[in-house]
Amino acid sequence: MYELRISQEAISQLSKLERPIVRRIMKKLEEAKADPHRFFKRLSDSRESKIRVGDYRAIALILEKEKILLVSLVGHRKKIYK
Repeated sequence: MYELRISQEAISQLSKLERPIVRRIMKKLEEAKADPHRFFKRLSDSRESKIRVGDYRAIALILEKEKILLVSLVGHRKKIYK
């Protein structure tokens, strides 16, 4: 089981979203703690990975040795990669 850590920037982005969307994203991240590689897909040319939750994405770094899932960004799919 990985420890879930969320950056201040991701917390700020989550606070701007509607509550039902935030609940869905958090539920998915909690599920992913057990086996992040099953839920996350690696971004090309990056150490980070993404997880889909409807039209929203969470970008995270999976730290294997420390067993940490570090979420750095959360947002709508149109804006998250810019």
